[in-house]
Amino acid sequence: MVSTAQPPIPLTNEYGWTSTIPNPITCRWLEYLRTVPAARTIDIGAGFGVGTLPALALGARVVANDISQQQLQHIAQLAQQAGLRQNLELLEAALPELPPLKGLDAIHASNVFHFLRGSQMIAAVSWMASAVKSDGKVFLQTVSPFAGHLQRFLPEYQRRKREDLRWPGEIEAARDYADASVRHMTPPFMHVLESFAAVALFEAAGFTVEYADYYTRPGLPAVCRSDGRENLGVVAIRN
Repeated sequence: MVSTAQPPIPLTNEYGWTSTIPNPITCRWLEYLRTVPAARTIDIGAGFGVGTLPALALGARVVANDISQQQLQHIAQLAQQAGLRQNLELLEAALPELPPLKGLDAIHASNVFHFLRGSQMIAAVSWMASAVKSDGKVFLQTVSPFAGHLQRFLPEYQRRKREDLRWPGEIEAARDYADASVRHMTPPFMHVLESFAAVALFEAAGFTVEYADYYTRPGLPAVCRSDGRENLGVVAIRN
């Protein structure tokens, strides 16, 4: 079997790295957009456009959101070259402090939640609930406590769970726990989630969770792999 691992691609926004290989949640989002003519959607944490550009190619109207103007301009340039710029809107802002949006068919947020504190996650899901229309969907990927490059944090996470702490996955000094090979690309703060915590967040905000499971996403560097539960994917429907 051919490996799909690739070296991590550093982001220009100082929030870790990305991959050019769509992950399972991005693929679910794109498949959903195929079923919604002229869908309105937002790609939160769009990076270099691994999700935005295929969504535009499907005919969706996409808000590409990122905190990096450089990355957004890169997406705009690629969209222009592909003749897709007319359906692209750029939004430089940080979740959960996004401007109000209404009536979206879908929200895609890949590898963004693990940069948020617990209170920010609550605010982010609340924003999503107000932005997506009834029966619209949210597609979320985030990092789980089982990620290979954060294995040194796992015993501390398990201790916090036993003590029933509200946010056991908040890592105040993430670089101290990260594997040395990716430490320079690891943000100072990270927040890892198990599926039960993610489901609770969305259900409290008025969503029904139709999918929540772990996987190893394609393109994940070997150092980030562990037991197949490195990433958590969630698909939630707005009630």
